[in-house]
Amino acid sequence: MTESANKQTAPSADTSTLAARLEQGPLATLEALKRKVAVVSSRGVAEPRELQELDQLTSTALKQLDEIILALPADDSEPNQSADFWVRLGEVCGGFHSSSGLECRLVIPQGHSRLPSAVAEILLRVLGELLTNVRKHACANSVEVSSAVRSDGAVVFTVKDDGIGLAAPERIRPLEDGTFGLWSIRQRLQEIGAFMELTNESGLCARVILPPQPRAPR
Repeated sequence: MTESANKQTAPSADTSTLAARLEQGPLATLEALKRKVAVVSSRGVAEPRELQELDQLTSTALKQLDEIILALPADDSEPNQSADFWVRLGEVCGGFHSSSGLECRLVIPQGHSRLPSAVAEILLRVLGELLTNVRKHACANSVEVSSAVRSDGAVVFTVKDDGIGLAAPERIRPLEDGTFGLWSIRQRLQEIGAFMELTNESGLCARVILPPQPRAPR
């Protein structure tokens, strides 16, 4: 085998480091979470202390994954801004339509705000997860993704479907069927100082409110 072939097949130092961080961080945490869920499931009931432990393990895994993703090399052409955020959001909506068959409208005003790249990455994941929740649980025919800038400078992203809504949108708990994704989204948004409001409006309406000066993820 030639030297050039060795270079092509050997993993880079960055790849090895990433694999080690994944194994020692979120993967180990998720294994612990899986074992704890198995214990709780075998009894059919969870004690408050166990629910708190599951909450902490899930939050830890999400934080570890975010830290690894945000540590990946950034695009040198846009080191501090996400100029392609809106294009990528359009791709997320297009992918949702292709995979689900549901109509997905994207309504973005002209001259919209540009977002810090680290914040943009979290928002893209959050909006993608909201669309996944619509596909899995809403029994909807269509969904609209829109955004607007409030008078105080906050950016509001709205994902609104025409499905069945939630029985109690103000009460989201991690172990309730169909709400774990929404609960985890709230955990992610807290990292950048954002929050989510859920209301029933001829379907479920999720509003993600990003403050004028979001926090940089840790």
